[in-house]
Amino acid sequence: MLITDDTLLQYKRCNRKAFLNFHFKNEKPQERDFVNKLKQERILHTQEVIKHYNWQVEHPIFSPTNNSYVDSTLDLMRQGVDCIYNGELTYHIKGKYDNLIFQTNPTLLIKQNIPSGLGNWSYLTVNTHLGKNHKPEYKLVAAFQGWILGNNQGFMPTHADFIVRSFKKYSINLAIWWPKVEAVINDCQRLFQDKNPPEVFISRQKCGLCEWYNDCHEVAVKQNHLSLIPGITPRKYEMLKQKGVENFEQVINLSLPQLSQIFEQDGGEILFKQIQSLRFNAPILKRDKVNVIPSSNIELYFDIEAEPDRKIDYLLGVVLVDYNQKIEKYYHFLAEDLQQEKEIWLDFLEFINGYPNSFIYHFSGYEVETIKRLASIYQTPKNMVQPLLKRLVDVHKFVTQNYLLPMESYSLKSLGKWLNFQWRIPPNYENHSLGGDQCVVWYDQWLSTGDRTYLDYILMYNEDDCRATFAVKKWLVKEQLK
Repeated sequence: MLITDDTLLQYKRCNRKAFLNFHFKNEKPQERDFVNKLKQERILHTQEVIKHYNWQVEHPIFSPTNNSYVDSTLDLMRQGVDCIYNGELTYHIKGKYDNLIFQTNPTLLIKQNIPSGLGNWSYLTVNTHLGKNHKPEYKLVAAFQGWILGNNQGFMPTHADFIVRSFKKYSINLAIWWPKVEAVINDCQRLFQDKNPPEVFISRQKCGLCEWYNDCHEVAVKQNHLSLIPGITPRKYEMLKQKGVENFEQVINLSLPQLSQIFEQDGGEILFKQIQSLRFNAPILKRDKVNVIPSSNIELYFDIEAEPDRKIDYLLGVVLVDYNQKIEKYYHFLAEDLQQEKEIWLDFLEFINGYPNSFIYHFSGYEVETIKRLASIYQTPKNMVQPLLKRLVDVHKFVTQNYLLPMESYSLKSLGKWLNFQWRIPPNYENHSLGGDQCVVWYDQWLSTGDRTYLDYILMYNEDDCRATFAVKKWLVKEQLK
């Protein structure tokens, strides 16, 4: 049985994913383009870390004989080179359930002046991560790598390090963390010995980028799994299971007092209404008095595309709706290079301020924060920004404050789908789970290739997001007129 860094990482984040990757490695769906982009970003981050710490690195050579970098990594360690980049180490032991092969690929192996079986020196593992903070899974992997390293060099280091996006370095104590690693390894062995995968649980924040998402979602739909109900967290799901409630057919039979008792008054009423909305496939009012969404003769529907890693908001898109003239037109302010953000910001302001009496509709809070950010960076006068901020209307907030809907989530995609709005899929685009993350990939491809097709795809997607926001607003107005 092979246990790797990725095995532990996957297990801590989702044991079902770890199981599927172990048993169905050859059937693994293609990863999203955005995931591959993150891998490339990590490589670039590692190169910057090396430069930041002024480490002189050596690269191990791949051996086709054993299909690994292990022999070359060990050779470099015996030579005592200062820093080894992307090395590979293995260790074999007799496991509780099977023979175990441990394999690790520490980002860096750093030489230190502490004797070991190699000579008057030894090594320390240092991993790089794109996360902003230290996470338990980072510590787990660091301890796993440190332990394998110790068994290869004949000296167990006292600690292992990892470096996050800000270049901050964290050290973990191996004596404290190794027992935790050992427990996870035992859990993984038990998991992989089982013939059936762990129970599915759809988490909207964690599952979106997983290559197994469509498979798991299909299983959840067939099972009428409770995780498909908005508001059912893992904690609440366990509370329901303890009462023998494990699927939708069972939960719809619970009365409001029963549900409130199970959750100890924690959100029982809202969840009850959400379940009734799904049961009858109809909207249900969340409150007695509905907040009425404002309207104007000319309305502006606003959506942003950004590249977080490059810290740029490169597209400000607006659909203008003029009810008197019966006009719907898309306008875009696009930075074709990283230096044009200020230019598109000023052009956007000029356009928006040309309609001073129009409400500006957006979906969720990102647009508000972006306007504040751009105004601050480019020192925009307050008398230009404050009136604009007062005209912003968060359509998502109006939906979630007033209604419970028969959907799995309250994202723009879910709302649009429920309203039969169709996002256009670019030609030859095979991944139908189209989202804003794909625009990030396309923008990077535009910058690297100069192929305007990628810009066309982004503009198409952004316009559709603006029009989907318009569709949701129209539905709100219609509901409020009933």
